[in-house]
Amino acid sequence: LVVDEDAGQVVRGPPCTDNFQIRDFDFTLEGRGKVTFHSVEQAFQASKFDPSDNASIEPILAAKPVPGEGDSAYGHRVWGLGQRRGKLRPDWEVVKVEAMYLLNVAKYA
Repeated sequence: LVVDEDAGQVVRGPPCTDNFQIRDFDFTLEGRGKVTFHSVEQAFQASKFDPSDNASIEPILAAKPVPGEGDSAYGHRVWGLGQRRGKLRPDWEVVKVEAMYLLNVAKYA
């Protein structure tokens, strides 16, 4: 959401500002090399788990948008896959903001 100061209201930002937006991009995931992701949210959820936690990471990597599935539905689906009680990276709380930044840079590269 973005504040439109001229109109004095909150409006929806452009789709490119949405982490759930379906837009393929490549990013190097620790322990897996270059991976093609379908949204920043998918990459963010996969990035938060320890590279050895295949049980948490693989379902996220395997999640592809299905025909007719919109950005929001896909984003919520991959967000949900990342909510399992897997083994988080030990440094996740320190690196998660930088990870989100780098993923967004990769989306626009």
